[in-house]
Amino acid sequence: MGRVSGMLAAALSYAAAGWPVFACAPGAKVPLYSNPHPQGSPQRTGCRGECGRYGHGVLDATTNPTVITAWWTRTPTANIGLATGAPGPDVIDVDTKHGAPGAASFARLRDAGLLRGATAVVVTPSGGWHLYYTGSGQGNSARPRHGIDFRGHGGYVLTPPSTVDSRGYRLAEHRRPTGVIVDWRAIRDFLDPPQPPRQHPPGQRPEGFDALVRWLEARPAGDRNNALYWAARRAIEGGAGDDVLDQLRDAIVRAGHHHAAAERTIRSAQRRAGSR
Repeated sequence: MGRVSGMLAAALSYAAAGWPVFACAPGAKVPLYSNPHPQGSPQRTGCRGECGRYGHGVLDATTNPTVITAWWTRTPTANIGLATGAPGPDVIDVDTKHGAPGAASFARLRDAGLLRGATAVVVTPSGGWHLYYTGSGQGNSARPRHGIDFRGHGGYVLTPPSTVDSRGYRLAEHRRPTGVIVDWRAIRDFLDPPQPPRQHPPGQRPEGFDALVRWLEARPAGDRNNALYWAARRAIEGGAGDDVLDQLRDAIVRAGHHHAAAERTIRSAQRRAGSR
């Protein structure tokens, strides 16, 4: 079987297993199709694919063999984006590039018994690993200083035989389905143990983080990034931990903001707060 038919065959195989896929640019991690809505228009961040056109990233992911065949017939060398989170898999991303400490973090998590139950291990082009687990409803999250990311609901990964910089994603291990759902909260708390609650002066109530989450969910297009930055700074100054920042990120994504942009904004707020 040739390389061209191999990409299509692999995409159809994932779809047959119930895992939604979409086409990414050949040799790259970005979606193949550009956003169909003009820059600055409310539809650019608000449309979840209702327009019926391709270009909404992971929201285009499908198990429909007719659509998948059309995509890879049109662009036979397109990479395969796999939508994570049920019905797709949850994926732990272990990052080792540019000196990232993913390998050391992986060893600590493995020794603590927090990585059991993986159904597959994929070696990434940069030398790291993707650990596949039964999909759940957990959202995306990242711990970049530990070299460990989590890809769940709303996220995606490239999957074999995709390539980046002429290097491929390679299946290293495959196991029978275990049904084990990886506990990202436990992993996150192991890597960054929760801090003791901040003590507030008598009569002063802690910041209302739930209200910030509800407020973000209602933000209109065009205001979401600034609103998230403001909310994240306010939460950090109020003693919020990473779990609250994750909730803020998920809230703005539900409102229609892009996940990657939300991650960047929260990290910017963290850096700004840390520089004070």
